[in-house]
Amino acid sequence: MPGDSHLFVPTPRALAAKLLSIIEHGIGPVPCSYSAKAAREGWTNVAAKPAPDVPRRHVCPEEVTVCVAHYNYGRYLPSLLASLERQTVQGFSLIVVDDGSTDAESRRVFRELRHRYRTNPRWTFVEKENGGIGETRNLAASLAGTDCLVFMDADNEAEPFMLEVMCQSMSVSPADCLTCHMRGFADQPADQLRTIMYHYMPTGPCLEAGVFNNCFGDANFIVRAEAFRAVGGFSVQRDASFEDWEFLARLSLRGFQQDVIPVPLFLYRHTPGGFSRTTSPYLNHMRIVAAYGEFLPEWGRRLLRDTYASVKPVFGKRPQQKRPGMLRRLERSIRKRRKAFLMKVRSKGRADRLPIN
Repeated sequence: MPGDSHLFVPTPRALAAKLLSIIEHGIGPVPCSYSAKAAREGWTNVAAKPAPDVPRRHVCPEEVTVCVAHYNYGRYLPSLLASLERQTVQGFSLIVVDDGSTDAESRRVFRELRHRYRTNPRWTFVEKENGGIGETRNLAASLAGTDCLVFMDADNEAEPFMLEVMCQSMSVSPADCLTCHMRGFADQPADQLRTIMYHYMPTGPCLEAGVFNNCFGDANFIVRAEAFRAVGGFSVQRDASFEDWEFLARLSLRGFQQDVIPVPLFLYRHTPGGFSRTTSPYLNHMRIVAAYGEFLPEWGRRLLRDTYASVKPVFGKRPQQKRPGMLRRLERSIRKRRKAFLMKVRSKGRADRLPIN
C-alpha cells in the first residue's frame, strides 16, 4: 500500500532503526490514503440504493393514548399537562390515574385539573386505591381504546414535538415499540430556566448488554397496544424500581421489535428522592435477572445469578432480613465449628493458607 515504507514492525529494535533512518535521510512525502472524491461517490451510491420495503402503517395522533401514573406529584402534574397541551399535533387521548395519593395538596391539584380539562372528551382522570406504579400504568392502558400507547411520568415534561415525532416514526418503522433520547434536568421552580444535567441516549435492544445495563430506554416510549398486552404489561412488584427496563427486556426476549428514536423527546426531572434512587440496587437488578430467567434453563438462571453475585459491589448488597432465632443460633454454631476445625488443621501445618473467617 502507498506509504508502507514509513511503517515498521512494532519492536524496540525496529523503532530505533526507523528513528536513525529518519535522522539520516529525513521523512519523505506521505501519500494520503483518504480520497474525498471516493468517499463522496461511495455515499452517493449508498443513497441511490432503493430503501427496504417497509410496510407503511400510518399512525395518526387519534390512534395514540398518553398514560400517566400520578402519586403525590401535584406540584409537577400541571407542568406535564401544559407540555401536552403545547404539542404540535392534537387529537390524542390522555388518561391520568391517581394512585391513591396521600398528600392532600396533590389530591386537590389532581381534582382541580380534572375539573379544568372536563370539556376535553379525550382527556380522562381516574382515582384508585394505592397499588404501585406498575398496576397504575396497566390500569391506564386497559382503559385506552387506541392502537398505540405512550407512557409518561407525572414529574416529567414532553417536548412540543414529542407526539408528532413518535407518530411519524411509528409510521415508517416496523418496530412494535420505540424509545427515545431524553434530557435530564434539575428539580427547580417552574419559573426558572431548566438546567440540563445530562443526556440519556439509549442504543437500543442488545440482550447481551441489557442484562447489566439499560440499553433499551426509559418508560417514556410508544408501543403498540397489542404488543403491550401480549407481554402482560408492567410487572406489579412494589419494592423495586426498573419496571421500565424489565418491561422492555421482556418485550425483546419475546421477539417483539424495538428501536430508538435518536432525538430527545422529553425532559426527565432528576429528583434526589426518585424511586430508582431510593430503592435497593440489589432488588432492582434482581428484577432484571428474573425477567431473563424466564427464558433460561435452570443452569442458565444459576449462572446469571452467580455472575451478578461476582459483581455485587456494583449493584449493592442484598438487604438483610432478620432470621428466626433458631436459624441464627445454628449459623453461629456452624461458624464456630468451622473455625475450630481450620485452626486444628493449621496447627498441624497442613493448610497454611486456609482462611479462618
